[in-house]
Amino acid sequence: MAALDNLTVRRLTVARIDRLLKVQRAKSCSRAKRSLTILSMLLGLAVRRGVIAANPVKDIARMKRPKRIPKALTEPSAPIS
Repeated sequence: MAALDNLTVRRLTVARIDRLLKVQRAKSCSRAKRSLTILSMLLGLAVRRGVIAANPVKDIARMKRPKRIPKALTEPSAPIS
């Protein structure tokens, strides 16, 4: 993740992670969820090793997928000739 390249584990805060996920969520919800999973595992290991006191990913709000409109029941936009 290029947005976190110059940061140490101790400088990863809830606000920074939330901003990163917000940008990724705008591009792809699955990408943001995958990043959240990887960060959670990474920071969980840092907590177990004593590098940081708590995992900041635990305080991130739940991500919800945007509602999708089913394509099977929609009318075509252009008439079929």
